[in-house]
Amino acid sequence: MSNPALLTKLPPFTLLDEPDLSFSPSDSAQVDVHPLRGLAKFGPYSKGSFGGFTSRVRIATVGPESAFRRRGELMLSLRNTHRPSDRSEYVPPYPGFEKLYHVELVSAPRDAHIKWPENIYDFAGDGDPQTRLFLAMEAAFRQLELVRNEFDVVLVHFPDSWNPATRSKLFDAHDALKALGARFKIPTQVLNDRAFTFQHKASLAWRLATALYVKAAGTPWKLAPLRGVPADTAYNRLVHCPCLPGHQTNYSDHCIGLVSVVRRILPQYPLQAYCAFVARGLFSLNFSIV
Repeated sequence: MSNPALLTKLPPFTLLDEPDLSFSPSDSAQVDVHPLRGLAKFGPYSKGSFGGFTSRVRIATVGPESAFRRRGELMLSLRNTHRPSDRSEYVPPYPGFEKLYHVELVSAPRDAHIKWPENIYDFAGDGDPQTRLFLAMEAAFRQLELVRNEFDVVLVHFPDSWNPATRSKLFDAHDALKALGARFKIPTQVLNDRAFTFQHKASLAWRLATALYVKAAGTPWKLAPLRGVPADTAYNRLVHCPCLPGHQTNYSDHCIGLVSVVRRILPQYPLQAYCAFVARGLFSLNFSIV
């Protein structure tokens, strides 16, 4: 005799088909399963609203003075086209920031660029390197707060030579920066030295350009409507696994092992805030390049 409990037992995970992504709030034909290909073909989901609000994404910078020019050159490179040199089955040609997102990428005015000394011990104040760095970050935010209307996103560079101070058992400079950014309501993008030497320029440009666009309040895409799923559904990825047996995916770096559908979570935020990135492991809003 069969066990009724076994007949009603839910599976430990569910494999979902690759979902379509929408690149327009009004044209249901602007969908693609591939996020980068969809962006290149249709432009971002918020191209109408974002472009109507501003024609530019303005970048402020913070970091050692010695790398000021390199940071500027990196931002200039996002305006150019790049051919893919890795993962050619996934990474399409990068068309340049303005063509891709329908807005310019520009440098913020001079007062929105803060140049730090090369050595952490040259920061003002006393204490260990972590304390000095935190105080320097806080001072940078206070300075940027005075010109908040002059920029959209701050690029913050932590050089590799500072690694002993940027992360320890009791301190993480990245996390501290994000906490300060939330406190001052200033979006940030962290860079490390590898961004300047990374050989796969198209991959780097896709990642960094999309991160900057999102942090400037743009929406690159959202999940297209799913059959049988209410429109006000938010998606929370609980498990992200690249190695489920027998499962392959063409366009994601990894597969989604388990998706929990959570409705009406934090209703004060727009739905696209939940949906923009949960379906794939492509970007993290707080990731350090690369």
